[in-house]
Amino acid sequence: MRFEDLVKNYEDTKFQIRRCELKINEMRQLYGFPQAIKYDSQPTGRNTNSSVECTLIRLDELLQEKGMFEQNLESLRAKIQGAIDRLDNYSMREIIELKTFNTNCGWKFISNKVYLSGGRCRHLYYEGISEINRKLHNL
Repeated sequence: MRFEDLVKNYEDTKFQIRRCELKINEMRQLYGFPQAIKYDSQPTGRNTNSSVECTLIRLDELLQEKGMFEQNLESLRAKIQGAIDRLDNYSMREIIELKTFNTNCGWKFISNKVYLSGGRCRHLYYEGISEINRKLHNL
């Protein structure tokens, strides 16, 4: 597997977690859960709590799905970190970590952080990715 594929899977998993969180929040806001269930009369033949029960079951499923995605995310992060740690050049490692895990930071931020020019940072980044791919291919 290539480094770019690992990073793509990592980003997709983060997206799936966010999607689950949005669905969970939406269910909580739209369906609102009763504080207490009141029984005013004798039970009837139809189940009046089925919509609440279905909502709770779906909410539980979403929470379990989110937990599964979070475990997968940690596993992917460990794989990516392990691949980055195989690099010998410390600046290269730092640049790749910043660009991979902090997706909202740009080259200017990275160049200020590692005290190198933007062009040099980009060069080290792409050279590092190539080196990681060679090392992953040799495994």
